[in-house]
Amino acid sequence: MDGKDKIFVAPEGMRIVVEGQPDSYLYIILSGRAYMYTGYGTKEETLIDKFGPGGCFGAFSMLTKQADIYTVVAQTDMKLIRLQEGDMGDFIKNNDTTVLSVMKGMAKDMTRMKSMYKDVNQELIKYKKGEKGDDSEPEEIILKDNSGTHRIYNPKNPHVGAKAQMRFLNRE
Repeated sequence: MDGKDKIFVAPEGMRIVVEGQPDSYLYIILSGRAYMYTGYGTKEETLIDKFGPGGCFGAFSMLTKQADIYTVVAQTDMKLIRLQEGDMGDFIKNNDTTVLSVMKGMAKDMTRMKSMYKDVNQELIKYKKGEKGDDSEPEEIILKDNSGTHRIYNPKNPHVGAKAQMRFLNRE
């Protein structure tokens, strides 16, 4: 198997992965762009990542057999490789460069998450000690780029402080 028999096409606006629902696929983007959210479509909606060609998502649910912890929405028409766990052996043998790229992307995500958790832990320590946080923190942070306007910090869903969220998106 070279992956070509596992091509999946997602039109713009399609929810490819849905938070709270199981999905048994790993998706590798060949073309197009997708955004990852928590709380998608609710007032707690928070943008947590963007993906383009070479990016991947879906490994969490595929490997843990648990419901997804985020929603991924196609921001443009997309072409993806969609693999189930049973497809991985042959795919790895025939696509070593792609697999290495996927692994690098996952390692980058783990590094960002480590930094984010460190920031969250520091905020929790301050809170437990009764220290006041930064009073200059905005009520919400809006990211505007050439693909639109996105809320990346929502005070109604303050599971991650604004500074940690910005660092998570590499936008300090």
